[in-house]
Amino acid sequence: MNGNNSVTSAVAVFVKTPGKSPLKTRLAQGIGREDADRFYELSCSAIAELVGYYCKNIGQGLITPYWAIAEKEEVCGNYWKDFSHIWQGDGGLGNRLFKVYNELLCQHPHVFIIGSDCPQISPQSLQMAVELSHAESNFVMGEARDGGFWLVGGSKPIAQHCWERVTYSAQDTAYELCRQLEPLGEISKLKCYQDVDEKADLEVLRIELLANEQRLAMQDYLLKWLSQFD
Repeated sequence: MNGNNSVTSAVAVFVKTPGKSPLKTRLAQGIGREDADRFYELSCSAIAELVGYYCKNIGQGLITPYWAIAEKEEVCGNYWKDFSHIWQGDGGLGNRLFKVYNELLCQHPHVFIIGSDCPQISPQSLQMAVELSHAESNFVMGEARDGGFWLVGGSKPIAQHCWERVTYSAQDTAYELCRQLEPLGEISKLKCYQDVDEKADLEVLRIELLANEQRLAMQDYLLKWLSQFD
């Protein structure tokens, strides 16, 4: 038993606040700071739209969305709207993932954590994560093409050391996390997407957006914005 008191699953989108924390430093080296910041804002808006679309049109009553915010002072700020808020906490990424995942698991039967740099993901991919987690899997993972992951979620507690033993922003990040989760239960895999860290990733993102014939409005806007880098 997790001690949760809600029938809805939690979706937590990990974000940093523009102007408060460094954003997309490697991408900025390729396209400039202004465009890197703009990409991040558009990416977060696209992800917010797809999570909101899922909540309203596919999984009504199944999901409670959260912004998992890096800066403690921004949890009560005005920048992040529409969703509930949770602070990521201090320390490295592993510690922050542990905090958000396990805190939300005390309130919800399932928790899904999403990054902020895969704006091409679809509501259907989120639906698949929910279905797998409810039907057959203790954990679900959506791997990114660079070796990381765009989503990780589950219905069982994950010890802090499991998160902290993983080397993040590496080519085997998803593999290492899966190794930590395998003794705890079954892991189901979702569609692999390109996350955006460098300028070259923008072209793959554009291709993946074009391949989605059911793009939402912000994804269409982002696709048009990307044309300047052709």
